[in-house]
Amino acid sequence: MLGFREVWCCDFEFGSGQNGIPSVVCMVAREFITGKKIRLWRHQLYSLSKAPFDTGPNSLFVAYSAGAEISCFIALHWSIPLNILDLYTEYLAFTNGRRDKKSGTSLLCAMEHYRLGHLTPAEKDAMRALAMRSGPWTRQETASLLDYCAEDVDALCRLLPPMAAELALRPAPEWLFRGRAMAAMQCIEMNGIPLDAPMLEEICTRRLDIIARLTGQLEARYGYGIWQGTHWRHGAFREWTRKVGLKWPSTSSGLPTTDDRTFRRMILSHPRIPLQPLHECCRSVELLSKFEIAVDADGRSRCWLAPFRSESGRNQPSNSRFVFGAPSWMRHLIKPPPGWGVAYVDWSAQEIAIAAGLSGDEHLLADYATGDIYLNLAIRLGLAPAGASKATHPEPRARCKVVMLATNYGQTEFGLARTLDIGREEARELLRGLAHAYPRFNAWKQSIVNASARPTTYYTRLGWPWWSGHCRNKRTVMNHPAQSNGSDMMRLAAVAAVEAGIEVCAPVHDAFLIAAPVERLEEDVEQMIAIMRKAGERICGIPCARPARRLSDGPIASFRTEAKRPG
Repeated sequence: MLGFREVWCCDFEFGSGQNGIPSVVCMVAREFITGKKIRLWRHQLYSLSKAPFDTGPNSLFVAYSAGAEISCFIALHWSIPLNILDLYTEYLAFTNGRRDKKSGTSLLCAMEHYRLGHLTPAEKDAMRALAMRSGPWTRQETASLLDYCAEDVDALCRLLPPMAAELALRPAPEWLFRGRAMAAMQCIEMNGIPLDAPMLEEICTRRLDIIARLTGQLEARYGYGIWQGTHWRHGAFREWTRKVGLKWPSTSSGLPTTDDRTFRRMILSHPRIPLQPLHECCRSVELLSKFEIAVDADGRSRCWLAPFRSESGRNQPSNSRFVFGAPSWMRHLIKPPPGWGVAYVDWSAQEIAIAAGLSGDEHLLADYATGDIYLNLAIRLGLAPAGASKATHPEPRARCKVVMLATNYGQTEFGLARTLDIGREEARELLRGLAHAYPRFNAWKQSIVNASARPTTYYTRLGWPWWSGHCRNKRTVMNHPAQSNGSDMMRLAAVAAVEAGIEVCAPVHDAFLIAAPVERLEEDVEQMIAIMRKAGERICGIPCARPARRLSDGPIASFRTEAKRPG
C-alpha cells in the first residue's frame, strides 16, 4: 500500500486538558494490510512509553485531520510518526477549487464525496460529548467510546483505497510533506502565544468602555458623525470621503466598501490622509464586540490554526481568537515569561520575491536584491530621480507599491485609477511603464491568464493543487501563484524550525513569532533566519532578502527593529 510495509489507520478520542494538552480517553488502530486491530483505554495508553505500532521509516501513519492525533502523541510523550498521511489535507487538495465553499470538510463530508456510508452527525456529536466529559465512564460508556473510535478507524480504512488511487498519481514526497506540515502546525498550536493575562482580563472586563472611548476619540478627530455609539454610519462615512476628496469603492448595493482589503489598499494609495486610525478603530470595535481571545493557565493563548483551509493553502485561524488577526494595538499583549524573549521574523516582500523567481525577470530580480523594489520601480518609471530614498520620495514609492502589488493580482487601469485617485490615462501609462520595466514578469502574468481560459489545475513548487474551473475572477487566478507558493514557503520553514527544536509560537502570513530563553534567543533567531532563507530559495529559486529581526525580552511593543538587509 503506497510502498510501505505497514499502514496504520488510527483515531483517538480525547477531552480538554490543561495548557493545550489533551486528556486522552482511548485509541483504536488498525493495520490496513493485515487487518490487525489495537484497542486501548486511557490507563493502558498512559502506561506506554511509545506507540503500540511501528512509526518508523517502513510504516505509514494514516489519520483524518492528523493534528488531533499528533496532539495525543505529544500528550502521551510518544515519538511523532515519521511518515504521516493526512486524508483531511488530501481531501482538501483533491477538491481544491472544485468543492463548494459552503460545504464541510469533515470525515463525514469526505465519506459522502466518495459515496461511502458512515455515522450520522447526531451520533458523532453524542460520542464527542461523551469523550469530552472528564469521566468517570461506566463500562457501557467505555465500550461505546471504543466502538465509536473503531468505526472512525473503519471509515479511514474504507476511505483510504479510493484516495490512495489518486495519491499514486502524485509524487509521494508531496503528500508526505503535507503530513509533516500538519504535525509541525500542531506543535506550533500547542506552544501558543505568550500573552499578558491580567491585561487581557482587564480589556475583556472594560471592552464596552474601550469601544466608547475609541469611537469618541475618532469623532473628536474627524468630526463627521461616522460613529453613532458602536454603530457605523455608511452615509456619514461617504460624506467624509467626499469632503477629503477620496473616490471610495462601493458595493453592488451602493454602500461604501469597508472590508479589510479595501481599507489597506486605500491606506497605501493615500498615505497623507489619516485612514489608518479609522481602519484600526473599525477592526477594534469588531473584535471587541465579539471578544474571544483567551489565555490558558500557563499564560499562553491557543487557537486552531486551520492549516490548508484556504484555496491557496494558507492557514485561516479565527480573527476573533488569534491575536495576530486582531488590530495591531492588541499585539502589545504579547509578553514572554520572565527570563524569556520573543522574536518576530519575516521575509521582505515575500510575494514579489516569488513573482520574481517564478517569472525569471532579470530586472525584477535585480531591483528586489536592492532591498527596496518599490523605490527602484519609481526610479525606472521616472517618478523619482536616481539616488532617491524612502525619506526623500515617500509618495512616488507609495504609489509604485500600489502599482506593483495591485498588478501582481491583475488590477486593471480602471481599478488602479480608482485606487490611486488618478485619471485612466495616467493609470494606463503606469501599467505600460511596469510592463516595459519588467517584460518577462509581464509575460509570465499574461501566460497565467491565458492558461485560465480553460479549466486548469495549477501546482505549486511543493505540489499544492488548485483547479481554476469554477473561478471567474481573473485577479484570483493571477494572485494564486504568489499566495499558494508563499504558503508552501511558510510550511517548509515551519517544518524545518519545529524539527530543529525552535519554539515557534505562531505563523503570521509571511512571518513567524518564536520564543526562547533570553540567553539563547539571538542564536535561535539566526537559525530561524537561515531556515527561512533556505525555504525561500527552495520556492523562489533565488536568494530571498534576509528577514527583519525584532528582539524583545518584554512586551512586543518594546521590540527594536534592525534594518532589512539583502540576503
